[in-house]
Amino acid sequence: MLAGIEDIPSAKDLKTSADAAGVSDEAYTALQALCDTLKSRKDGLNGGTLAQLPDISTWVTNAKALADSNSKTAKEYDDDAQKDNRAELNTMRLELEASKWVSQQKTTIEEEIKRLTALNVLQAASKLANTKSLSQKKGEFAETLITDAFVQRFNEELAKMDAAHINVELVKTKVTKGRVLHSLRLKGAKGGALNEILSEGEYRIISLASFLADVTGKAHSAPFVFDDPISSLDQMFEEAVVRRLVSLSKDRQVIVFTHRLSLLGLIQDYGKAAGFEPELICIRKEHWGTGEPGGTPLFAKKPANALNALLGERLPQARKLLEEHGQEVYSPLAKSLCSDFRVLLERMIEFELLADVVQRYRRDVMTKGKIGRLAHIAEADCNYFDDMMSKYSRYEHSQPLEAPVQLPSPDDLKTDLEGLKKWREDFVSRAA
Repeated sequence: MLAGIEDIPSAKDLKTSADAAGVSDEAYTALQALCDTLKSRKDGLNGGTLAQLPDISTWVTNAKALADSNSKTAKEYDDDAQKDNRAELNTMRLELEASKWVSQQKTTIEEEIKRLTALNVLQAASKLANTKSLSQKKGEFAETLITDAFVQRFNEELAKMDAAHINVELVKTKVTKGRVLHSLRLKGAKGGALNEILSEGEYRIISLASFLADVTGKAHSAPFVFDDPISSLDQMFEEAVVRRLVSLSKDRQVIVFTHRLSLLGLIQDYGKAAGFEPELICIRKEHWGTGEPGGTPLFAKKPANALNALLGERLPQARKLLEEHGQEVYSPLAKSLCSDFRVLLERMIEFELLADVVQRYRRDVMTKGKIGRLAHIAEADCNYFDDMMSKYSRYEHSQPLEAPVQLPSPDDLKTDLEGLKKWREDFVSRAA
């Protein structure tokens, strides 16, 4: 009969089973006490005294509740094992991990959101500044409102400067960033740069025509500034360009820089023909720098004005220097006066005696209303200029050391200058 009673679990086995079942420490202590009592009672069956059984009703109730909970959990595990929702659970896992990462990177993400927002604003502004649509619309306007009129003005400018025979045309090439671009090309030619085909003068004249066609089409009348506009021009184009500049000066200011006396003469002649006198300002170089404005040189003045300048300004200065500082200071100025007087004699011959029919820096021979004055030239006039030219040529030449030519005194210069002035008055009244 005793052999049929099962062995009571040892303390080690009991602990292992209790831990596996999730038994609490309090329940394990009660269970251990029960096992010890049952082992004592089993030993008492051999003739000993049976120990009193403890009250295990509470423990049994708790054990039953734990068993029920474990059974329920086991059932849920079994039910979950029967379901095929691994993918869904994996998705949930990834979402949870992503949420965790986002929470950890909150500050960085907020800064990136600000950066992307600012970038979006800049990109939107960049789209608003895109010139593509503007270029397209301006190209359309240019075709109808600008190009045709521009081409017409260009052809007119070529004709005004006697260059209509040059076989070129102005065409629109493209529109870029809202600007309409044009180019010059030979009519009927597919390639080749104009500066490689045309002469330098032809290329310059069509460039000038293109420039004038552009600026004359604008509403405002801005001044024109030209730096030697006839430089490199063929001879046939020079006067045509000067005529065009003079005509432009009727409704706007035209400023011309040049060192060519021929251009100066052309401008003065065509200005006079147009009814006005161009203002002449000379630029000189000083030791402190260039660009100093100065008086009009003698050769560029009208003879009557130059004569008055020598009599009224230069001669009194020379006389004052002689009186205050003596011959040494006076001599250089006197020699300069003699030289300028000789130039004045040449200008007086050209402008007054020969009635401005021929000038050294002008190609044309001007006869209209002038050639009749040549009939009033007398032998005395010729002798007068022969004598005066001979006298004042001596001061231009090297002087012999043995017999140097004495410079004239202020009184001598005054006598000769006043004599020239009287001759001019007499000759002008005689010709009139």
